[in-house]
Amino acid sequence: MEKEIINVSKRRDLGKNGSRRLRREGGLPAVVYSVDIEEPIPVSVERRVIDRILHKRGGKNHILTLKVDNMDEYEVIIKDYQLDPVKDVLIHVDFLEVKEDRPVRVKVHLETEGIPVGVKNYGGMLVKLLREIPIECLPGNIPEEIRIDVSSLGINDTKKIKDIDTQGKFKILMNPEVVIAIVKPTRATVAKETAKAE
Repeated sequence: MEKEIINVSKRRDLGKNGSRRLRREGGLPAVVYSVDIEEPIPVSVERRVIDRILHKRGGKNHILTLKVDNMDEYEVIIKDYQLDPVKDVLIHVDFLEVKEDRPVRVKVHLETEGIPVGVKNYGGMLVKLLREIPIECLPGNIPEEIRIDVSSLGINDTKKIKDIDTQGKFKILMNPEVVIAIVKPTRATVAKETAKAE
């Protein structure tokens, strides 16, 4: 997982007015959390920088180096962020410090690969039931995304959590029997089956 250095500044004006002023100037109120820090550190960061990171594939889980006031450095991931419900722009972000020897819990995007046999040959429809998977792993093992091959699925066949190959690098924090994707029959499927029967 790539690392990027981001310069941030400690926030001293912590009121609502200060946050509004910061946002007007293109900044973003943020907080750094860590098990090694008694009090979370309020900081400000450029909104465009976080926007760019979040628009990368797996960007929320990229390991970042925060440089606070050009002094203290923290290895972090983006723990959470908030969007303005009306304008749909970033208004706050939380960073979580990570240590290379301490497991972290994150959600990773799930991507399916291939065209199922049931779709290609029988007119079925692939229904994806999950978009993200919660996992636990060391920071250096966080995948950009989790991929699962669905090309072998026929009509009413499924892929489940237990079918994901973790390669021993992460632990999935879900019931292994949870269905990820299923190929459902459509009218086209029924028509083909009827034609065969005739």
